[in-house]
Formats: sequence, structure tokens, C-alpha cells
Amino acid sequence: MKIELLPHPAKAPERDMYGDKLKDEQGEVILKQHITDQKMIAVNGQGVGYCGISPSSPISLLRWYGSDFTDQIKKHVDKINGGNCKVNMPPAMTPEIKKWLKRK
Repeated sequence: MKIELLPHPAKAPERDMYGDKLKDEQGEVILKQHITDQKMIAVNGQGVGYCGISPSSPISLLRWYGSDFTDQIKKHVDKINGGNCKVNMPPAMTPEIKKWLKRK
């Protein structure tokens, strides 16, 4: 399993002092990193969550994963960020949650 911390995917057009979008030589709008204090956590190239760049920033996973998977993610992020990160994620799909989702 290849775990990477990549730049956050959110980008915004770079603008000049008048608010006009800047373009490169080919006429394409130049995009810059919009969110710089967070990284996307990718496993085998797929985004699975986000974490801050400072020590002990929480890890927010996009869906529920088992403890083996989350332990590996936490160990990798802790090693890079130099902290003890807490892992947050949605709950597992239990019968109670399925029943709650089907309510009217």
C-alpha cells in the first residue's frame, strides 16, 4: 500500500492587482493552490482523506475504514507531521444507521 501526502486539490485562478485572471503563454488560466494548510491523503493514488500540516492536526477520512487501514494511515501521517494525530471518520454502516437512513 503506497501512502502519500499530496497538495490539497482545491485550486483557484491567480489574479493580478486589478482582479483579472492571469494567463500563461498558451492563454490558459494560471491556477494556484487555494488551500495550503492541508494535505490530501492518497492511498495507491486515490484520495482517502485530509490532514493539516502542523503536528497533531487531526486526520479526516472520507469514509469508514477498518482499524488496520487507519492505523497505517495514522502511523504514516504521524511520521511526516511529527505529532500524534487523531483519526476522524464517518461511522461504520451498522443496522441502526441503515434503519435511520431509511426513515421518512
